Amino acid sequence: MTIEERVEQLERRIDRYRLALAALVLGMCAIILIGATASDDKVIEADMVIAKGIFARNAAGEIAAALGTDDLGNGMLQVYTRAGKELVVARIDTAGNGQLRLYSRQAKDLLVLGADRDGGGRLGVFGPGGQEQVRLAASANGGWLNIWNERGDDVVQAYADDYGQGYVGVWDRTGNGRALTPR
Repeated sequence: MTIEERVEQLERRIDRYRLALAALVLGMCAIILIGATASDDKVIEADMVIAKGIFARNAAGEIAAALGTDDLGNGMLQVYTRAGKELVVARIDTAGNGQLRLYSRQAKDLLVLGADRDGGGRLGVFGPGGQEQVRLAASANGGWLNIWNERGDDVVQAYADDYGQGYVGVWDRTGNGRALTPR
């Protein structure tokens, strides 16, 4: 499989994650809205609700979603399993950027969508062990793609350098590799 095919495969996978994420967020908003308006005989209608937190419970009475604020006063949405494990968090990160995190049922990172330290967009995809294995980011110079193996070794890098030229590097487990740059 060539690097171009791998990059295309990763781009398709990222597009599927984005679509699943959008569907999940819309579904959670619908669940919260339906839960707030369609309980047995306790229907509340209002033009505005002001609260420090709103919780949606499932049929067993366990909290399934929470809308509230973090310790700094920023808005936050959390989605839980029936067992009370947090799986989705939409929040403001410490730099003031929006962030969306998806966790596995083992409470390990699966996907982080937000900003990198330079303020560009960032998507991190994590392996089953919770270690970041793919990072797609935007910087002042252009896009950046990084792929690590299961041990955390760099195996692929592709980015636009400081001069606006492309760079692609590929390495094996021992660190031996090649870089492709324009002549």
